[in-house]
Amino acid sequence: MSCFGCERNEQLLKLTDEEVLAEVEEQLLMEINLASDDLRGSRLAICAGCPFRQSHTCTKCGCYVAFRTSLEIKSCSVGKW
Repeated sequence: MSCFGCERNEQLLKLTDEEVLAEVEEQLLMEINLASDDLRGSRLAICAGCPFRQSHTCTKCGCYVAFRTSLEIKSCSVGKW
């Protein structure tokens, strides 16, 4: 499953880890209110063991995990952080 808001489909294109990270980093350049490294790290640690995580994507909200955890104002769709 790819990010619901993305025009490209991760499954069809078979994006590598590096390509997904590049997509996330490119989008983050346009964002404000980024989470601190500590906050992002703690969120990523929680997401790592989440049953709703599928590869790079949260199946509940459809976001790339690396993107959503990097935004200060976002929260987990199932209330884990």
